[in-house]
Amino acid sequence: MGECGCGEIRDVRQVVRVGNKIMVVEVYPGCENCGQDGIATTLHLFTKWSSEMFGFEPQSELTTEMAEGLETVLFTVRDLVAALDGMPTMEHYDRLSDWIEDNGLELLQRAIVRQANAT
Repeated sequence: MGECGCGEIRDVRQVVRVGNKIMVVEVYPGCENCGQDGIATTLHLFTKWSSEMFGFEPQSELTTEMAEGLETVLFTVRDLVAALDGMPTMEHYDRLSDWIEDNGLELLQRAIVRQANAT
């Protein structure tokens, strides 16, 4: 993953303080050039010093007194529908699965970008 430099593209969704560490939630959109045709969520755990070095400023804090979770919306159905605009139609495909094989990653990437821009 990331051989072509695609791993340098950052879609940071959350920066959270957890005790004396900083956790960064990042979305990796996949890359056809690297053969990674899936979407991934990455959790990075930084020290305060290293998070400052990369410019990550915590937006919230998770306490360890109770179980807490992080929620990040990758995309919604509305994002998927909007992402279809400008993409090839099913006109030259006999099956939906063929269209998805050719265009699915781009559709998901467009939907993720749309959601990221909405937040």
